Amino acid sequence: MAADTDQPSEKSLALALSVANDGIWDWDLRSGRTYVSPRVAEIFGFELNGLQLGFESWLQMVHADDRERVQEQWQAHLDGQTDRVHIEHRVQRGDGSFRWVLIRARSLRDDEGKIYRIAGSTTDIHERKSIEQKLADLDASYCAKLKATELSLKRHTETESLVISLWGDLFSLAYEEIDEGITRALRTIGEFTGVDRCYIYLSSQDQQSFELLREWHSPRAALSMPRSVRSSDFPAFLEHYTAFKPLQMNRLDDLPSEWTRVKRMLLSREIGSFVSVPMTYRIGERIGVLVVAQQTQRIWRDETVALLMLAAQALAAALQRKEASPL
Repeated sequence: MAADTDQPSEKSLALALSVANDGIWDWDLRSGRTYVSPRVAEIFGFELNGLQLGFESWLQMVHADDRERVQEQWQAHLDGQTDRVHIEHRVQRGDGSFRWVLIRARSLRDDEGKIYRIAGSTTDIHERKSIEQKLADLDASYCAKLKATELSLKRHTETESLVISLWGDLFSLAYEEIDEGITRALRTIGEFTGVDRCYIYLSSQDQQSFELLREWHSPRAALSMPRSVRSSDFPAFLEHYTAFKPLQMNRLDDLPSEWTRVKRMLLSREIGSFVSVPMTYRIGERIGVLVVAQQTQRIWRDETVALLMLAAQALAAALQRKEASPL
């Protein structure tokens, strides 16, 4: 039924409520007559004489995500479980856009408890809800940044503890315990960084070849690396090694075309990414490389590479201790 605007008794109230951004409406179920203030029509984005107040037609304007909740609250009121209605929800305006509104209503009942009149107000709360959402987004963003900072600090502390532990453990070992201690260190490094495999390759005097000294791999990565690797098989590897720089590859697809042979070898051993860092004992003295690898591609974080560099120094120092120790 179309809205009836010819009710002078409501006009003064409608004028007062317009100042408070409210529109009012009144539905007499006995006569079927309805009253809707111009402000309600303005909020809903319809012409006043075309606005329908019937419950079903109004419910169709409620946002689909809010409809079930709105219907349940109205039903609870109609069943007498609540003495009033107070609902915030979105409505679809005449232009198709959605807007947040607050609906407040009360009902009059006859002696038998049946509702014969429902009156209420509609308030445009869209600006307030928009601000609330922006604040919620800012709060969520702040919480996310705070959590990320806390995790970063925790990881940094754990990394420091690991490095200190590695150095302490390796330097406290007796000569005959060093080999076993290095193997344990590789496992610790692998599990902490979440990789599949860790290797130590020692360099020949001329740095043209590298021999596998120790390795660790997780149960899911049983394939071993070659016992011996020639520098010429890894273009640009020697350049990084002699410059004391790490060599990292996030995914095999990033390998240049001249690395075809290397790529084929890595694929055969189910390696998808790796990092190689030089093992140095004294300034200018390189003895080999520490290599970590995993089956999947991975973006190697700077802090992970930095940890590997420190771990490589600890391992190099332990190997030098073993070499210098008497038999």
